Amino acid sequence: MMQHEVRQTVGSIAIAWNRAEAAVAGMAALYLDVDRLTFDLLVKPLRPQDREKLLKAVVSAKEFDKAITEEIAQALKRTQICRENRNKVLHRLGELDGHLTDASAQTLQRVLVEIEAECAFLSDLHERVARVLFDRNSRRCQMMKTSLAKMSLGRWWSSLHLIARQNPNKCSLKA
Repeated sequence: MMQHEVRQTVGSIAIAWNRAEAAVAGMAALYLDVDRLTFDLLVKPLRPQDREKLLKAVVSAKEFDKAITEEIAQALKRTQICRENRNKVLHRLGELDGHLTDASAQTLQRVLVEIEAECAFLSDLHERVARVLFDRNSRRCQMMKTSLAKMSLGRWWSSLHLIARQNPNKCSLKA
């Protein structure tokens, strides 16, 4: 592997890793359900490992779908493995002073492929979680609207009966 190819692969690993970390942080944001500024102030300063712990804690507290909980837990385990492999490879590169053996070059490529695959999975999982949470919130809002409408109709009906009782000659409604 040529020196420029090594640099390009290392750069690709860094970009893919940043996307993976952003997907984890994004899922935490979905479950925290806070505005962007609050999220940036509270969560962005955390180390990536602490964001993962936060996501795990929030999911265990708020997610009742065991399949989603398990999928997120497995994704976080794979993310930790990717982090370890990324760190090993990148630290090893410094020791090699730019002279890669074929085995080292293959390892570098393998780590890139693993991180890109995990990043794609995390992005997909983020989108699925967002759809599930949106659907739940939509149903919750619809139930609240229905309850409010029933409550309003009940109040209207009670008021109408009260008026009918107070004015029996002016209202055709029997109280």
